[in-house]
Amino acid sequence: MDAVALIGKYALDHNWDENSPVPVEEIIEKYLKLPLEFDDLSEDRALGFIRADGSIFIDNGLDPEEHPSQEERYRFTLAHEVGHWILHQRLLNWEAKQPLLFNTQSKSAIVCREPKVFPTTKKIEPEEWQANAFAAYLLMPSKLVLAARNDLRAEVNPGTLCAALAERFAVSRTAMRIRLEALGLLHEGTSPQHTLPI
Repeated sequence: MDAVALIGKYALDHNWDENSPVPVEEIIEKYLKLPLEFDDLSEDRALGFIRADGSIFIDNGLDPEEHPSQEERYRFTLAHEVGHWILHQRLLNWEAKQPLLFNTQSKSAIVCREPKVFPTTKKIEPEEWQANAFAAYLLMPSKLVLAARNDLRAEVNPGTLCAALAERFAVSRTAMRIRLEALGLLHEGTSPQHTLPI
């Protein structure tokens, strides 16, 4: 199942207004029925992780009730963990079996660390960029981004379109900029020397 299929199945079973942000927390807890908890992950410098049983743990510093300024990062981290659950269950299950094979302890989890702790030269693991792409598709489905872009084009100037779309989808401007770039819409309607703000 991909992100579009997941949203489609969720929308069929629930009364979701497509003009509101994708309810990723509800998709996790009520639709996928995965446990979701906050924990102090600062020692591991992690934003979140998912275990083989589907339990998702998010760092306390991203709790939107305690830290409202972190809501966009919180939502992206949740969607990222859903990406691991949908795309990498085989890897999670394989890791969970390793203690039985080698008589060693294993966390049997995929830990997602904050990107800034890695050297810029370090290559991102395939599972991480796949989960990031899944998160982008889940939170910013191309069909809905295009529709919102068409609705907003008459209301905002091209220079603020990225910010308006980021607010509409409850994601960061950086995430929206990357998504618009992937959809070939980043510089649409702007002159070559003016790009949309991050």
